[in-house]
Amino acid sequence: MDNCLHVLCRLEPGIAESWTDEEVIRGWIAVYPSRTLDVDDPTIVQMWVDHECQDVAKVARYRNRLQDLGWFMRALKEPLARMANKEGGRNGDLSGSV
Repeated sequence: MDNCLHVLCRLEPGIAESWTDEEVIRGWIAVYPSRTLDVDDPTIVQMWVDHECQDVAKVARYRNRLQDLGWFMRALKEPLARMANKEGGRNGDLSGSV
């Protein structure tokens, strides 16, 4: 089927707990890069990482999300659903469509 996706995930709870704040932020932007961040400029990336590390609540939120299968699935499905909706001229989620 051309509309089928299988993903094998290995969860290792707690690994992100041992990461430094910088590792968390860098892990986050590796998976979810900011649209406004020039990831090809290491100086700008380092400035952005340093700035993000100052927000303790944000680092904790990113740390939790990087360990959360539900968050990963949401991040995986949302752009695919948007693309399918655009192609089909629909709005909303695709759970009820056949």
